[in-house]
Amino acid sequence: RSRINGPSDLSRVKVATVEGSTSADYLRSRHIMFAKHPDVDSALDSLVAGKCEAVVYDAPILKHQVYQDYSGEVFVLPTRFERQNYAFALPSDSPLREPINQVLLRQTSSPSWDEVLATYFGESQE
Repeated sequence: RSRINGPSDLSRVKVATVEGSTSADYLRSRHIMFAKHPDVDSALDSLVAGKCEAVVYDAPILKHQVYQDYSGEVFVLPTRFERQNYAFALPSDSPLREPINQVLLRQTSSPSWDEVLATYFGESQE
C-alpha cells in the first residue's frame, strides 16, 4: 500500500529522482523537495531501503527497471504526471525518415507489439 496516489501527494513524502533529468525539473517547478541520485537504480535502491517514499522519473524506464530488478518490492503507479514524447532526430532531408516511420508504424500496430512491451515492462501497456 502507498500513501501516494498522484502528484499532489508528493509534497508530503520523501521523494527521489535523477539529478539533471526532466523529472528533477518537474519537481523543482512545483517546489517539491527531493533527494538527488546519479541514476534511476540508485533512486530505486533508496526506495527499497526506505530512505524515500517515491521515485519520480520517466515511466518507461521506471517500469523496465522495476520489472527487471525490483519486481515484488516496488511498483509504478499508473498516474502520468506530464506527457513526454520520444523521437529520432534526423535531418529534414534524410532519406531514412520515411523508412523509419514505416517500420515504427508497422511494428507498433502489429499484434506482437504487446508481447514486446511485456518483455520489457512485464505487462500490457494499453
